[in-house]
Amino acid sequence: MVTPATNAELTVKRENAYRKRTPRSFVAFQSAMKYFPAGSDRSGTFYRLYPIWVDKAEGCRITDVDGNEYVDFHNCFAVTVLGHSNMEIVRATQGQAAKGVVHGGATP
Repeated sequence: MVTPATNAELTVKRENAYRKRTPRSFVAFQSAMKYFPAGSDRSGTFYRLYPIWVDKAEGCRITDVDGNEYVDFHNCFAVTVLGHSNMEIVRATQGQAAKGVVHGGATP
């Protein structure tokens, strides 16, 4: 049976493991605290300790600045349904960016 005391012990254990695994994310978070409320530009998310800071993402995998790899089960909140760094999307974006981007202007 999980008691409140046991739950608190488990929480501390998991938090300590997270801190040990993500020291570079913590440094990035400390820096971000100077510029963003609560150290995050994602106002719709909550992080009990601090967020991981992503170094790269490809397909369904995300790698943080500490080298930890995660599977993105929620597709970055549904905005990457085609996967991270989908090459068709990357090429299309680069092609359009090379032509110039006009905010507020209609483009094909």
